[in-house]
Amino acid sequence: KKYHIRLSGPKLGRPKKDDRVDKTIEYKDNRDRIQVERDFSLAKRCHGLGMIRTRLAETTFSTIALAIVSLNLSKIQRNFLRALFDRNFRSFFRASSI
Repeated sequence: KKYHIRLSGPKLGRPKKDDRVDKTIEYKDNRDRIQVERDFSLAKRCHGLGMIRTRLAETTFSTIALAIVSLNLSKIQRNFLRALFDRNFRSFFRASSI
């Protein structure tokens, strides 16, 4: 409670009779968890995070840091290219439909 961390999922023990589940909070928690798991999966498959075979702790930390930097740079690049092409294609279709 001090750090505002909430555990998602059903509480342990016998459920109360008038226990109401907040569907919006449950949906948001599920959506956030899926995004984090998707990022870990992408880092393992495409950015080499699943193939770390280093022995020293410093080397392992630097390898993980480089994989995460690579993941973040690819996200920035993808968002930039998406915005660039979206803007250009919209203007192209507006000009050609006249």
